[in-house]
Amino acid sequence: MLSDARILFPTEFGPLGEKAERQAVHLAKLYGAELVLLHAFHLPAGISRLFSDVNESEARRRSQSALDEYAKRLRQWGAPKVTTMVRSGNRPEQVIVSCARDLNAGLVIFGTKGGTGLKDKLLGSAVNHVIRQASCPVLTIRHPLSTPGFRMAIVPVDLSKEAPQVVQRAIEWAQHLGSGLHFCGVGSEKGGQEKEIKARLEEAMGQARSAGLTEIEGTALPPSNRPGEAVVRFAESVKADLICCLTQSGDSDFKSNLRGSTADWITNHSPTAVLSINPVPNYFSSMWESLSKSSRS
Repeated sequence: MLSDARILFPTEFGPLGEKAERQAVHLAKLYGAELVLLHAFHLPAGISRLFSDVNESEARRRSQSALDEYAKRLRQWGAPKVTTMVRSGNRPEQVIVSCARDLNAGLVIFGTKGGTGLKDKLLGSAVNHVIRQASCPVLTIRHPLSTPGFRMAIVPVDLSKEAPQVVQRAIEWAQHLGSGLHFCGVGSEKGGQEKEIKARLEEAMGQARSAGLTEIEGTALPPSNRPGEAVVRFAESVKADLICCLTQSGDSDFKSNLRGSTADWITNHSPTAVLSINPVPNYFSSMWESLSKSSRS
């Protein structure tokens, strides 16, 4: 059993949380990890607060009561250890990031809505804040899987200097979860990168074989100026149930926020679950080192 691995599971007590709850319990059981339920509430602001009969103490009490009931259900499903956290804040995404750091969480998991309207873009910006700022990997689930766990993960490979990080982290993920990996090469529509993309794919597949994985495939996608869409379509075509996606760390500038990064687009639009990996040193190390020690003992 792991005594120091924690999975943070934010919930709003609604359909978004329900999308991820079975997967959260499955991963907690697999790792022997502590599953931390988090609910972030906020009180009415401004003049609305004058007409509300709910104060902070009452809101906290109600939230804690609902979390306690939810924790009982997840324990009945087999989660080895479930704890709860109630926090106040007008921006839940900031609360999630802060709690993940305070807990030294190994993973954040939650359900997402997806969509393309203005309201959905605003919701998406909150999700993107979490995946960019969290101190650990973030698993987002738009559609609940019929069977917990992952059978096949898509790993986009491009020519960026950070790409080898997502390859390594995806390999570590597959080793522990027993899933297969399908690397897909993603090149610019301008072309001229085919040889380099093919070399990156071969390198990634060789790295996976050296790690002992056997269920490995590689496909070079046609050059595209919309790589996010190409990756999502490919994942659907091969019936993958996870995309391992490299995101950008920190807050981007206004121009980047306006057009959105490829990782943002995939997270907001993919019907397939997405594991967002932030390209910073030792991003996975604490959780995977603990897992390795546990498996050897």
